[in-house]
Amino acid sequence: GFGFPAAMGVVSSPFTILNDTLSQATFTDATNGGRAAYHFNISRAGDYQVSALVDAPDTNENSFFVNMDAEPTEATMIWDVPLTSGLARRTVSWRGDGDADNAQFAPKVFQLLAGTHSLIIRGREANCRLGAITIALRTIEPPRSVQVLTD
Repeated sequence: GFGFPAAMGVVSSPFTILNDTLSQATFTDATNGGRAAYHFNISRAGDYQVSALVDAPDTNENSFFVNMDAEPTEATMIWDVPLTSGLARRTVSWRGDGDADNAQFAPKVFQLLAGTHSLIIRGREANCRLGAITIALRTIEPPRSVQVLTD
């Protein structure tokens, strides 16, 4: 995978940048929240996941809107961040038809072709902070209950 600092995006208000993190001071919807766009190029098509260092101190300060190659839309593309104590790595999910505690798409997997893409993050809840972002090919881990038998 690869990553970049949150402040390296094309950032617009009401997002503000402090100590390499983005946040906004007010609750907004998907169209009037702060906007951060990250343009990147990949040489390998595949299923990608996005994670970031985030600070989500409580249930009223723990969400963003996220999408790839288009503006995120209200409700379904909410990333409800599991609460943190300070900055911690969390993987992007989408609420979809779920709710704030049970995302439909967890993790959210983006099927990307080789070429240029844009990760778009919009602010939602106040004081939820976004730090360094990582985009990586999805890795499938075998279930823990699988036992490999040898002859």
